[in-house]
Amino acid sequence: MKRVTVPGLAVLGAVLVAAGLAGCVSVPSPFDGERTATDEVPASTRVFLVDADADSSRFQGTAGGYDLYLLRDTASAGICLLYTGGTEESSGFSCGSAGVLDVITVTGTEFAVRGGGFVDEPSAGDVEVSPWLRQKARADR
Repeated sequence: MKRVTVPGLAVLGAVLVAAGLAGCVSVPSPFDGERTATDEVPASTRVFLVDADADSSRFQGTAGGYDLYLLRDTASAGICLLYTGGTEESSGFSCGSAGVLDVITVTGTEFAVRGGGFVDEPSAGDVEVSPWLRQKARADR
């Protein structure tokens, strides 16, 4: 039986770590980087921000007629989506735990949020708003 020495174990460990990290690419958090004035949610939508950190908001873009913001969920350490069409009536808010959230607005527009970023390519008809947010294609279109 061959005896493995400590230096041999160290080399083996380094090889295993390097092999495990090779090809491992992660998407940064949507909350990385400095906030800008664009990241501020409109004052008229702050009424929706229950269990969300308003100071964490990040503007993601516009899709389906909505301006879209991601926020940190303070209740479950998850992620929240605020969507607004410019009025209180056309705005909404939802949070999901574990960084996963799927939302359907009152107009039927569907959004998917993945706090760790999407690992797959968008499906046909989906709109990638950001690495963390997609507008989903509607089945009835």
